[in-house]
Order: sequence, then C-alpha cells, then structure tokens
Amino acid sequence: AASPLSHPQISEEVPNSDSQPASASQAEAQSQKLRVQAWTDRLKDIYMGEAYAANSRQSEACAQIAKQQTLIACLRQSLQFVEQVKSAIPFVVAMLGSSTQSDILEAVAFLLAGHQQGMAECAPGFKKMLGLVWSKEAAIKQAVVSAYEKMYTEVFVDQDAGIGPDEAEKLRVSAIVGSLSQLICSATLGDLLSLEKLVCEFVRSGVIDKPVVQVRLTDSFTDTF
Repeated sequence: AASPLSHPQISEEVPNSDSQPASASQAEAQSQKLRVQAWTDRLKDIYMGEAYAANSRQSEACAQIAKQQTLIACLRQSLQFVEQVKSAIPFVVAMLGSSTQSDILEAVAFLLAGHQQGMAECAPGFKKMLGLVWSKEAAIKQAVVSAYEKMYTEVFVDQDAGIGPDEAEKLRVSAIVGSLSQLICSATLGDLLSLEKLVCEFVRSGVIDKPVVQVRLTDSFTDTF
C-alpha cells in the first residue's frame, strides 16, 4: 500500500519541472533587454558626441562672427568720430581769434593734438596760431611756444640702436634743425617774423642750445657755396 506521505512529494516535483522553462525564458528576455539597452546607449553616445562636436563648431563660428561684428562696429564708430573732428576744425581755428583766453588755449591744445596725430586738416590752423607768439597774454604766448616745442623740438633717439652718446646727440640736433627748417617752407614775411620770435623764445628757455645753432649756421654756409 502506498504511503499517504508520497503525494506531497509528487506535487512538489511537478511545479519544479514546470518552472524551469519559465525561468529560462525570463533570463533570455532580460538578457535581450540588456543588449538592446547597451546598443541604445552606444548609439546615443555616438549621436550625442557628434551633435556636441557640431554644436561646438557652430558656437566657435558664432563667436568669431560676433567678434568681427564688434570690430567692424568699433571701426565704424572711429571713422564717424574722425569725421566729426574734421568738421569741427574750422570752428576751432576760428576760436584762435576769440577774445576769451580759455577759448584760445583750448583751440591751441586741440590743434596740437590733431597735428601730432597727422591730421592734415589741422596744419593750416597750427600755422595760423604762430602769430599768437606775439600775444600780450602770458598764458597764450606760453601755450603757443609749448605747442611748437612739442611738435618740432622734442626728438626721440633710440639709445639701444648701437650708437654712442656723441652720435646720438648729432642725430638729435640734426632732427631738430630739420624740423625747424620745415617751418620756413611757404612762409610769408609775417610768418618769418613770428618764427624769429619763436626761435628767440626757444633759445631763451634753453629748448634750442648752441649745437643746434651751430649746425644751422654750418648748413646755411654750405648751402650758400
């Protein structure tokens, strides 16, 4: 006779045999899901990497374009400023005949700055203010003398050019003489008288020293013969 305890053992073996195919199917499904996820992540990395590189190149190009646009805007504003300065020069020259001392001083400073920057439009006004060297106003006279001093007698000689002190001094003197000689070109009689007064002021203040005078006299003597 069969033992009543054998029935539970049979019932336990049947579920175990049925669960094995289910566990294998779940494991295979899980494995396939992981493979799909891995390939998805890989494709995402590739796509996002290319997109990031494209965005980086695009951002760099945009930055360069913005930089060029800023440069163009600055240049355009600079040109507009120069044009405005040029349009104001005739009014500044007219201020040299003002009865107000401050107007004349500002006009002298303006023409000096423009002439130093190479603005040809300032040259006639700079020449016109030479007559103010006869001004009875000490401040105006000094401003004119100082402006011509900065423009024609302040000479820079490179001490690191491999030349000695004597040679550097000769170059400085020659440069000053050459600059002062430019003032004589196309000068009227009134201009020459004003230049004579200006040179006297330079000598009196020590701006022009004895070597400059000697070089000027030597050149004049050589040119004569």
